[in-house]
Amino acid sequence: MQDPTAIIHDLQDKLRERDELVVIMKAEILRLTELVVELQERLGQNSSNSSNVVGRGVILHHDGKAWTQMDPGTKSLLTMIWGTGPTDVFAVGEAGLILHRCGK
Repeated sequence: MQDPTAIIHDLQDKLRERDELVVIMKAEILRLTELVVELQERLGQNSSNSSNVVGRGVILHHDGKAWTQMDPGTKSLLTMIWGTGPTDVFAVGEAGLILHRCGK
């Protein structure tokens, strides 16, 4: 049987690791929130309109109420999004990738 003190130390180490991950996750959420605000400003949107966030093989769309994940049809890194409105949106990414959404 393992020493109870060793078990306690092991659990404390795991809790510290978990707490460090929580801090990292909160920082990433803040970074993504700031990115959404920046994207909204670039598209001239306010919080009641839609917005999008891009990443590796993912586009997140916010309709003013809830986030939904959209499949861009690629696993490539998407780095920027721009559009004139909800039916005319471009996403660009690595290796010169350009995606265009026209319509719903």
